[in-house]
Amino acid sequence: MGLKTIIGDTLVDIDLDATQKWYEKTLEWDCACADCRRFIEAAKGKKLPEYTLKVLQELDIPPEKATYVCLLDGKDLYEYCYRIVGKVIEKVSVDPVANCRCELEHPCPSFEFPTPYFDIVFYDEIFYRP
Repeated sequence: MGLKTIIGDTLVDIDLDATQKWYEKTLEWDCACADCRRFIEAAKGKKLPEYTLKVLQELDIPPEKATYVCLLDGKDLYEYCYRIVGKVIEKVSVDPVANCRCELEHPCPSFEFPTPYFDIVFYDEIFYRP
């Protein structure tokens, strides 16, 4: 398929070209609620955790173009995802990252996204205040 790499604790095979083409034409996460807007402002300002920014930079994905964002605790803990064209190969035990995992089945299906795909799911406290 393309780029084989470890994200979190998962070995994945990414179609980098197809993923980048999709992100070039898509818009940023568009929920207008205050919590999601705070996340987007943090993402635009590169105020996300270092590991998240490293993964997104390697894949050339703008942080504000998350495919799912949800505030989990009513304060600062977010779940946020980025959809990737590619396949999950296997879980590995090389330096797992507790706040990141790759999932095949995420609650936000996409009928317009190329297949096969998976989601990189992050769980982080985002303390950014605009």
